[in-house]
Amino acid sequence: MSEIIEMQTYYIYIIKCNDPLIKYSYVGSTKNFTRRMLEHKCNSKNNNAKLYDFIRNNGTFDNWNMTIIDTLITDNTLDVRLKEQEHILQQTSKLNKINAYISDKDCLLLHKDYYILNRDNILQKKKTYYIKNKSIKHEYYLKNRANILQKQKQAYQLKKNNKNQSI
Repeated sequence: MSEIIEMQTYYIYIIKCNDPLIKYSYVGSTKNFTRRMLEHKCNSKNNNAKLYDFIRNNGTFDNWNMTIIDTLITDNTLDVRLKEQEHILQQTSKLNKINAYISDKDCLLLHKDYYILNRDNILQKKKTYYIKNKSIKHEYYLKNRANILQKQKQAYQLKKNNKNQSI
């Protein structure tokens, strides 16, 4: 049975200030441009996100222009995120707090950097969690020992059988 893939239209847009001295911009994507523009306008009144604070500090949303810069027809949102990220980098949009796309390699580097910066705090939280839950985990083990041991034996046998078949 074949699955019907529905293609959808996505819009990549940019929000720029009408004042040419303000070089900051924001790039986003949406399936419904009109709805998204209304959301940005509404959020610019009281939302404290970096984008909306900046808009309020430089006039109201009426002092800003939201324009479609690219249109994609696709069934794959990854294509949209990649294209949006391409525009974020081209426009050097400083109001985007989050990247539209990040590669697996970059993601691993970010996690590694985060761990390095927060290592002591992370280890302290793990230690506190272990101490707090040690007795609970032990009680669970005692209550469910037979099931746990049986699952371990099954996993061992399965691994052993797979190893013998590959030889």
